[in-house]
Parts: sequence; C-alpha cells; structure tokens
Amino acid sequence: MNFDYFLFDKVKRESIIEANFELLKRCDELWVFGEISDGVQEEIKLAEKLHKTVRYFKVKNKKQFVEVTQQQAHKQNSEEEKVKNGEIRLLPLPQEKVREAKKLVKRLVRKYKKAGILNT
Repeated sequence: MNFDYFLFDKVKRESIIEANFELLKRCDELWVFGEISDGVQEEIKLAEKLHKTVRYFKVKNKKQFVEVTQQQAHKQNSEEEKVKNGEIRLLPLPQEKVREAKKLVKRLVRKYKKAGILNT
C-alpha cells in the first residue's frame, strides 16, 4: 500500500503491515495496481471482510492505468516470472536514486510517526 518495500527495513515489518491495515480500515476503497503480492492479497482479504470495494488496475505506462477485472489482475505475470522468462531485465539503481529514496523514507517515517500511524 502506502509503505512499499517496508521502508528499506528501517521500520519493523509488522509495524508497516499494521499501519497499512489501519489505513485500509479508514479508506472507502482499495485500489490494486500491477502485481498482487502475498501482502497485497492479505490487504484484499481484509478489504473484502470490511465490505470495501476493491478495484484492480494494470499499469500501461508511466501516465496510464487501465482498470481490469479481478481475474485479469490475478493472471498478470509477476516480475520474477518475467525476469526468468527474459521478458524484462532488472538493472541496479544509481546511487543518487538510492540516496533520494532513503531521504524520502526518513521523511515518511517522521510524518507517519507524528501522525500516530507508526509506533516505533
């Protein structure tokens, strides 16, 4: 959801999962973009249990998303499968981008702690 990649392991994973579930409880809908990981699947289950609308989107390009059915969303290949099949190639991030991401994570952690969403 909002706390992707467990904030580069700067915060306990359980805290991130708890914060995601808390945000989900406050939302009207859950929007799922792209691949459905095990964690996202748990969020979908919670949303359904709470009678929330779940909408699925395929990422077409940087600026376009296409809404798809639940069945279509579950059929999308995972990135891992795409790498294995040679459909995509993963490249390392430039160090500048890594530094930017770490700064962003620190700001997000402070923001969500201040808001009382993270209790670490």
